[in-house]
Order: sequence, then C-alpha cells, then structure tokens
Amino acid sequence: MTSGLVALCGPFFVLRSRKSWVRVDEKGATHRYLGRARTYDWCSIRSAVPAHRWGPWPLRRIAMPELSLTDGRWPVLRAIATSSAADAQADLDTLTTAHAAHRASSQTCA
Repeated sequence: MTSGLVALCGPFFVLRSRKSWVRVDEKGATHRYLGRARTYDWCSIRSAVPAHRWGPWPLRRIAMPELSLTDGRWPVLRAIATSSAADAQADLDTLTTAHAAHRASSQTCA
C-alpha cells in the first residue's frame, strides 16, 4: 500500500520541485512555488530569516526561510525548504548578501 502511494505521488513531487525556485536579481527576490511567482522588490524586504516548521512527516522539522517585509507580512520561501539546515542557510546567505548590497548602494530605500 505504501509503495503504491509513493509510486503515485513521486512524479508529482519531482515535477513540482522542477517548477519551484527563488531567483535573486537587481529588482529583488522572485519566489516561484507551485506555478505561482511573486517578486518582492529589495526596498520592501526588511530581512530574510531562518525558520523551522513541521514537515509532512511526523516529528520532522524542515528549514523554510522567511522574508520579513516592511508591510508586516512574513512570506515563507517554500521553494528552498529543505531538511538540511546547511542547504537552507546557504540559500539564505545568498539572499541576504544580495539584499545588503542593494541596501548599501540604493538611494531610494529608506
């Protein structure tokens, strides 16, 4: 029974993961997850923080970084969620480095 469920769900997760990403460019950070993309411009991002949430398996926590936005929202970056805290931290470091570089060079962000 379990192997049949894994065989049915496996292709869904493979296809889903190929369409999920976070792209960092001069405009900001774009998060795409399950076919929906949202761009957060650099000036609207206050910070990027590590977070851990309960995953799909019982008693298993996974790293899901979050953005702290200037309007008070905290979107979760599910596209880079992983059970490896080191991998999540590496992705988060890339994002925070690009954010800090923009903030240092920008005249428009308050």
